[in-house]
Amino acid sequence: MRNLKKLLLTAVAAVATLFAVASPADADFRFSVTSGGTGSVITDGAASDNNPVVLPPNGIILYTNLGSTLPGFTIQTNTNTAQPPVIINPGAFAAIDMTNSTVSSAAGGTLILFLQLNGITAGAGPLTVTSDVGGTLSGPGTVTFESFANGGNLVPIVGGDVGNGLGAVGAVPAFAIPGGSTPVVWNVAGNPTSVTFGPGAFSATGAAGFVAGTPYSLFARVTITFTGAGSVTFDHMTSTVPAPAALMLAATSLPFLAVGWLRRRKAQTQNA
Repeated sequence: MRNLKKLLLTAVAAVATLFAVASPADADFRFSVTSGGTGSVITDGAASDNNPVVLPPNGIILYTNLGSTLPGFTIQTNTNTAQPPVIINPGAFAAIDMTNSTVSSAAGGTLILFLQLNGITAGAGPLTVTSDVGGTLSGPGTVTFESFANGGNLVPIVGGDVGNGLGAVGAVPAFAIPGGSTPVVWNVAGNPTSVTFGPGAFSATGAAGFVAGTPYSLFARVTITFTGAGSVTFDHMTSTVPAPAALMLAATSLPFLAVGWLRRRKAQTQNA
């Protein structure tokens, strides 16, 4: 029985390894905001980061462009957080979150906010990428949310850092979603890979399965469009969690491992 107990403990330890937490030193956390090709690109812990804690990165990027020249828009508040190192979604392997985000426009236009975390090493193999959004929009406009995982650790190329977290802006290159990326499928009518809301309160969730390499990446995009004066407040979190199939396999494998060991032990006893 001691050997059986040892076997079970070894199997449990192997499953626990699947849910290990990645080291924050492995991650590269960045935020960008653009309007008409002008905006800012900020890397956590770099000189562009307005968060008081810099180098090493602490998983928080603060941005506000009050008083700056971001065309057509004002960002009153925006806090971007990464897990690791910050725990923003307990039970998840990794997560990125645009939270406490309030954006307004006096005359209309299109604004794109983008958040990415690469170099994630927790939970390689079959995983589920999930996303949750919620907020309120007022005025003639829409807000569109997208979330992605990339098992090969690819992220859109947004260029070098531009401006800073206080709102200084410059030219930001256009970027494309890299091949092999898995989009979140939203739990709304039609199960689209992007979800769009008009005026009023809104919320939605979504998920998709993917195979994570070591490392892998997460990224999310928010597109805000107004045809006149308006504002939107929102939160947008993207996470990776264990795939249901992986959990079931891990759980159901333990009894079979034990049965197999007992059969081998019985055969050895009979042959002795």
